[in-house]
Formats: sequence, structure tokens, C-alpha cells
Amino acid sequence: MEKPKKSLRLTDYLEEFWNMHRGDRRFPSLDSIVDEYIDEKTQDDVFIIDVIHQSHNHHFATRYMGENVQKLHEDVTDRENAEKAINNFIEAYKQHFERVITSRRPIVQNIEIHQGINKVLKYRQILLPLGDSDNEPINAILGGMRYKKD
Repeated sequence: MEKPKKSLRLTDYLEEFWNMHRGDRRFPSLDSIVDEYIDEKTQDDVFIIDVIHQSHNHHFATRYMGENVQKLHEDVTDRENAEKAINNFIEAYKQHFERVITSRRPIVQNIEIHQGINKVLKYRQILLPLGDSDNEPINAILGGMRYKKD
């Protein structure tokens, strides 16, 4: 299988990667993504979230979180606590994960967060559903984000 071009923007790269692995299906399986190589230049900006279905609720657990994603969500007063960064991440994006599960479609977002006078955090994010079949619930989400602070 041909790899996506490395010069693409992260969101475009991951969407192309996802499309290549889904073929004629609505979305690819988690196994097909995990077993395949994601370009090392993007690994720090990528994450995989497991979706745990319990009655009418969804719970989320990180299977993989790149270093840059983790840094963005770390607690500045407790930088050594990786678990806290993961919890912050899941809480911050829970509603976006729910949208992917409900719509069963990729979501791309460009977001600006104003953090005081003349401080802006800009990020671009993509969330891509993963599942074993078109008729089964989404069981994971492949995502990526890059950000810059102005």
C-alpha cells in the first residue's frame, strides 16, 4: 500500500492515511491502523483513543498519545504527571469524541483560544472513526493535532 505524501499538512496526511486503510468500507478497523506505520514525523502529534461503550454512555481511554499532544495538556504546576495530562486531554475533547461516534464521520477543526492579552493558541485537529464493521459501533478514534502559540 502506498504511503501518503510526507509533505502534507498533518490533518491531510492522516485523512489520506485513513482513506487508504478503509478501502470500500465506511471506516478502517483499529487493527489495520495500529499494524501500519504512521510516518515518524507525525507520531508526536497523533493519538489513538479507545471507545468503551457502557449502556448509554461512552468512556474514553488513550491507547497512544504523542509527546506534543501530551505537552499541550500537561498541568504547568505538575509537569511530571503524565496521567493528569491524559485526563485533561480526554476531558477537553470528550464532546468532540462523542460527535465522531454519533456522526460516524471524520471531524476537522481549526480553533483559536485567546489566553489573555495578545496570547492566542491556534490548533488544527482531525478526529477519524475506527471500527470493525460498518454496522458495529465505533471502537476507537485516530486523531492528530498541531498547534502554535502566538
